[in-house]
Amino acid sequence: MKADQLKETTRRFSVQVLALSDKLPRTQKGKTVGTPLVRAGVAVGSAYRAACRARNHYAFMESLYAVGEALDDTLYWLEVCQESKIIKDEVANPIIEEARKLAAIIKKSHRSASKRLRQSRADGRVEDGDIPF
Repeated sequence: MKADQLKETTRRFSVQVLALSDKLPRTQKGKTVGTPLVRAGVAVGSAYRAACRARNHYAFMESLYAVGEALDDTLYWLEVCQESKIIKDEVANPIIEEARKLAAIIKKSHRSASKRLRQSRADGRVEDGDIPF
């Protein structure tokens, strides 16, 4: 998936999390899990956009790691909502599946970036300082 496509996908994911938060009950349980769910969910899109603006490979990989953390946090809160029956399976399952797909894409992107960095070092094209793309 290209960067622009992934920007769009992560933005749509953040919007889906916001839409799901509107379906949470206005109870103590709903509020307790809703706040961290929304924070983590909207962080996915913004963290990926930050990764795309990275000035070097190190910053890019660090930002991708932040995207992975946000996805993992979002997935955790979605699973808590599902298992505690705060939201119905038919509501939770599609967004949980989307979070898992995005996590796999981000993990693969991080591996590819790490491999490119190692190869650049091995070829002598890169030193340990800042590495422009």
